[in-house]
Amino acid sequence: MIFKNNRKKTAKKFFIQKIFYIFAFIKIKNMNKIKSIGDFFRMYVEGFKNLSKTGKALWTIIILKLFIMFAILRVFLFPNFLNSVAKTDEQKADYVATQLTGE
Repeated sequence: MIFKNNRKKTAKKFFIQKIFYIFAFIKIKNMNKIKSIGDFFRMYVEGFKNLSKTGKALWTIIILKLFIMFAILRVFLFPNFLNSVAKTDEQKADYVATQLTGE
């Protein structure tokens, strides 16, 4: 029993040390200049401005795919079925419970 506790403590200590070393070696430029949300978003805008043509094209494709998946396909493939079955939240909960349990 004592051996298991020591092993858990040792593993936890090792994990914490690894995380500390990872974050200690990561150097974030101008981290002290980020003081507001606007500065945070400005940092990303500047990063995207410095991308190559290939990087910009890939990000455009990713954003377009996400828009198609979440905005367009959601409307056609996932209609709000519960609103047609029940009106209140309690009726919706009862309907879901009966469908899951089969009662």
